Amino acid sequence: MDYQQALDIAFRYLGYRARSVFEVQQKLREKGADQELESRVISRLKELNYLDDEQYAKSYLQERAKLSPRAFWLIKSELKKRGISQDIIEQAFSRIDIGEEQLAQAAYEQKKRIQKDPDKLRRFLASRGFSYDIIKKIIQ
Repeated sequence: MDYQQALDIAFRYLGYRARSVFEVQQKLREKGADQELESRVISRLKELNYLDDEQYAKSYLQERAKLSPRAFWLIKSELKKRGISQDIIEQAFSRIDIGEEQLAQAAYEQKKRIQKDPDKLRRFLASRGFSYDIIKKIIQ
């Protein structure tokens, strides 16, 4: 595999949605790129502003808050699985202006339109990682 092929693979992979550096590295390794080629492609993508883990973490957090609210610890875990460093994760969370209770409320409001049973709503919020105390406040 040469440089242009690796770059094309990375561009196609980034065409579907934003990715972290780690995710692109994994994809390149999967396709057979060696470490030197991988680092050249990653450097080029960073130069072109296609890869930025700080921006990725920030937008991932905002997307999760709007579309599929989850507890903070669960979102942090998801970001770690995507290769985002703890420092960047903490930095993204320090900039957020919404609390975990507000996220739980948003998840509750989304689900209660289709589910009226309070026990099922409690289980739903628990599956999203919210603590018993927060769930108790939301569902009274």
